[in-house]
Amino acid sequence: MTRSDSSFPKIRSLGPPRQTGLTGAMARSLAGMPAEGAPAAGFPPSVAEEEVEGLPEDFYTKEVDLKQITSMPQRLASPEWQPVLVSRLQPLPRALSVKRSQRCRQCDHNLTKPEYNPGSIKFKIELLALYHVPEVKIISCDPLKPGGSGSLLLKLCNPTPHELALRLLPHDCGTEVEECIEQEEGGEKEPKPKKEVSKRPVLPSYSHLSPLDVSLSLAQRDDAAEYDDDAQAAQPQHEIVMWRKSNKMALRLNVSLSEDAPADRCAVAFTLEYSYRNTLPPSAAAPRQPQDHTLRTTVLLDLGKLTV
Repeated sequence: MTRSDSSFPKIRSLGPPRQTGLTGAMARSLAGMPAEGAPAAGFPPSVAEEEVEGLPEDFYTKEVDLKQITSMPQRLASPEWQPVLVSRLQPLPRALSVKRSQRCRQCDHNLTKPEYNPGSIKFKIELLALYHVPEVKIISCDPLKPGGSGSLLLKLCNPTPHELALRLLPHDCGTEVEECIEQEEGGEKEPKPKKEVSKRPVLPSYSHLSPLDVSLSLAQRDDAAEYDDDAQAAQPQHEIVMWRKSNKMALRLNVSLSEDAPADRCAVAFTLEYSYRNTLPPSAAAPRQPQDHTLRTTVLLDLGKLTV
């Protein structure tokens, strides 16, 4: 038995159908737009007036509080409102920040790779130098002038979970090399690969640090020690060490300048030798113990302008 299509009436829409099921006329009506073919609404043009509303009486005498007035970047951030007062500012939407993995441009290895859990702040892979190289910060520096000297206070921080062995050396101590450290007593040393640096930075020759060739040790990072009230600071092991606390310590060095030091910008350089432990997990085919190496890097400190 066949059913004829003529028994069903055909229903035609008044306009082109949309994905939402609304016709074009219905959508324009819901949006408040005029129907198709309707004459455009005529708006009267603006007319300039001679009489303008005057300014308030206290406009020139009222004290201005700049903290209550918005700046130009704040007004341009909200072009629709452009608030004049800080109390009229509204919160602005912020772009969503996601955790991304970073790769090396040369070897294409993952430097940082976050966890799959979006609520976790940890990283599965942390190979950035920030997690392995000691951090050097300037605490304070005495005013310097050409031909003079002053004290320089530095703070060193150990970001690694193991103890670091440090040495402060002159920046002209030779080519940067990587030297393996003997693991145990009677252990064999691996060959010492030497790699010359093809591109060297321009280091200042008018400034010198003293004393150098000093050997120090820096404790491992302990996140819980920062909140421990009973933790006592370790005693300094050298005369240049001012204080120690957990994985941080402060050093007092002496900076001397020559007569030809530039007055606009002053810098000083030294070589920092530190121990590095290879934390890459070994492969299942060739298991091995973590290896310790001695690395050297050149630190360039900007001391600012000199006093005349």
